[in-house]
Amino acid sequence: MKLLPLSFALVFSSSRLSGAIVYSGEQSLSVTWDDLEGVYVNIATGATAVAFPSDFDDAPWINLTLGGYGVFNSELINPWTVSAGATYDPELATDYYVNVEPGTLLGSTITFTDLAFGSINHVGAAANQFILGQSGLLGFSFQEEVGGDTYYAWVRFIPDNSDAGILVDWAYNDAPGESIEAGAVPEPNSVLLLMAAGGAFVARRRRG
Repeated sequence: MKLLPLSFALVFSSSRLSGAIVYSGEQSLSVTWDDLEGVYVNIATGATAVAFPSDFDDAPWINLTLGGYGVFNSELINPWTVSAGATYDPELATDYYVNVEPGTLLGSTITFTDLAFGSINHVGAAANQFILGQSGLLGFSFQEEVGGDTYYAWVRFIPDNSDAGILVDWAYNDAPGESIEAGAVPEPNSVLLLMAAGGAFVARRRRG
């Protein structure tokens, strides 16, 4: 899949149009296999960190560690797990965060799991597991704050146990309660229109 340049994505995400896909752009953040801290991403703001964020419990953070073999998150993120809303047990080899097919509709028809804070068994040979060295998609719902609206999102990453895993990109639908397809990014035409509008605004400011 061709990824939009980051400059396009930043213009699009700053517009905050109703029902728009807010896209990170291609990030390709490296997470080495022996890195216990890894990379943190705030899905709502796009902020990243390499140390535990002070607001981890109060914002929608996802944490990729150990080359992608460890995925952790704050309580404001509800991932799609094998147990699908039932009591989640990350210590079971058969319970983990699901690798969803591209194009899967992530929304209210999916039972996301509350109180799931991490996954360590999601890499393997099963059809719904992430595959070593290949990109996969994690689908989830999240809130920007406790008691806030629900949004639907995805994160793409490539697990690796010998060198470095890659956190590739992520996106969410900024309309509360509206679905997003796993792997979906803004349509180029929409981004170009926003860039043109932004250019016209700058031109007017300069003339003024």
